[in-house]
Amino acid sequence: MYTGENEITAMIALVDEDAGSIESRFLEPSCGNGNFLVAILNKKLTQVFDLYSSQKRQDHVEFNILRALSSIYGVDISPENVSESIERMIIHVKDWYSEKLHTLQPNDKFYTSVEYILKQNIVVGDMINGVKEIVFVEF
Repeated sequence: MYTGENEITAMIALVDEDAGSIESRFLEPSCGNGNFLVAILNKKLTQVFDLYSSQKRQDHVEFNILRALSSIYGVDISPENVSESIERMIIHVKDWYSEKLHTLQPNDKFYTSVEYILKQNIVVGDMINGVKEIVFVEF
């Protein structure tokens, strides 16, 4: 059973101010297929868009998307869940980029960087019995 929309909304409301901050770090210790991670990412991307709207610099928006992604961490015991979480977040970034930045094409290696960060930050692990084996990267 994955975290439902009502539960995600309630959890986000508890951390609403921090959730919208690009730098605030979040760890989902049992991330499932990424429902909570995508919701946090969406809040952070709203902040990125607000910055972009005022600056109009594509390189800044891409940098801030990478900053936002580098502050989101997830762990799950299931490799399939981890893969699905990563894929959902990549798709969310691509959809957001296309929707918000319209005709702009991402810079070379932007999506490679997105994927790299997510593969470092969303990992297979056991947060109950194997926490000492889990290693996170701080970008």
